[in-house]
Amino acid sequence: MTRILLTEEQVSKATLLKPSTLKKRRQFGLPPRFLKIGSKVVYDQQDVEDFLDSCIRESTAPLKEKQALRTKTPKEFFKSSSTDKAQEGEV
Repeated sequence: MTRILLTEEQVSKATLLKPSTLKKRRQFGLPPRFLKIGSKVVYDQQDVEDFLDSCIRESTAPLKEKQALRTKTPKEFFKSSSTDKAQEGEV
């Protein structure tokens, strides 16, 4: 298997993350994964693609909220939303 290796600059352009952000992510062990060859830092193209795939979202709602939405019918969802607002004094 031939790996396609990308430089930090190439990954920065592909992910729209600044090189300094990529450095911080490496320090904290956050994706995308990287390789250190001597003093050079490079990224496997497949790891960068996997990272970008993990960033795909269908909604701006937090994950817990999305899970709650999936367990309720539309009628239950709208009923609980108006009840929550009434309890907060918004209605």
